[in-house]
Amino acid sequence: MKSAIRRPPHWADPLHTRIVGLLDARACEQAEALLLRALQRTPGSPWLLQQLARAWSGCGSHSEQCAALEALVVDRVPHMGDKSYVDGLCDVFDQAGLPAMRRLVLSRYCQRRPEDADAQQRLAADVNHYAEIYHAHEHGQHGEPVLPDSGESPYFSVITPSFNQAAFIEDTIRAVLWQGFPSFEHIVVDGGSTDGTLEVLRRYPHLRWISEPDKGQSDALNKGLRMARGKVVAWINSDDFHLPGAFQTTYEWFADHPQESLIMGDCLWIYEQSGRQFVLMNRERHFEELLRYWDDYVYPAQQALFFKRDLLDRAGLIDTHLHYGMDCDFWMRPDPFAGHPPYAARTGRVSFPRPGQRRQCRQLGAVLS
Repeated sequence: MKSAIRRPPHWADPLHTRIVGLLDARACEQAEALLLRALQRTPGSPWLLQQLARAWSGCGSHSEQCAALEALVVDRVPHMGDKSYVDGLCDVFDQAGLPAMRRLVLSRYCQRRPEDADAQQRLAADVNHYAEIYHAHEHGQHGEPVLPDSGESPYFSVITPSFNQAAFIEDTIRAVLWQGFPSFEHIVVDGGSTDGTLEVLRRYPHLRWISEPDKGQSDALNKGLRMARGKVVAWINSDDFHLPGAFQTTYEWFADHPQESLIMGDCLWIYEQSGRQFVLMNRERHFEELLRYWDDYVYPAQQALFFKRDLLDRAGLIDTHLHYGMDCDFWMRPDPFAGHPPYAARTGRVSFPRPGQRRQCRQLGAVLS
């Protein structure tokens, strides 16, 4: 059942008139700007969201506003347990061509109402997280993927360790291309896959890749780190992918904060079987907090961290004795973080991991003991 979209509150009548007038006049970008400001005052307003869908339909482009809208609507909406309200939001996002936003809203509802079997089935149907998030890109609304330039000193070195991940690695590769940031290199270190991964890699000649037996993902990461030529390292696993705009956001932040070595963003965790998603909100953490290895939400998601390559000169490479907790071991090394907390900044949502079994906590416990 679709919910009725109520009129805005009385205080918004002049704004209502102006927005409708702009939309009727096809001044969609001006209407969009007004609507986003209004949503800061009334996050989750169904009427405002419906008008935003109209504006986006007219503008034909809305990727830059998705992260802001998620923060306003998804993370703060107080009515996520109300089925009719959620159905109304889902309808709005369908109209706007935002299947990823629709899934995020439905995930939040299912988290609050796990007894709703119908909603759970809707969430699990036709799951393809990458296709939803990059829907506009893959359907020609953002031009063509941007290949790396030929420079010997790229800004980003993207490092992807992989072993038998043919089902997912193309999403990882294409999400990097869709960043629209040409100063990058993408290094894939494969452990000798036999599942079709190499056929995928051969389809993308811009990749720098090797495929050979290794001693695990820590060994593969070190191989990639030694090959890296860029100023900033992005470590993204072969079953994860970056959000559109992550590279540009990171580049701008480092330009404004040249003294810092790391940047972290929020992370959207996605589940292939259930279709559920939830947002991991990263925040600054001190060394004492990182010692809480038993807490799943203490460690920032590695997929959402970017760090300058010269950090390796001070912190060293990955410990190859660790196979699941090696990232946490790296973040806890005190030398590169002397004088300030380990994570000096956070930015918008930047990556989408597919979580597997939680094995790193057991290994970190052994390391710390």
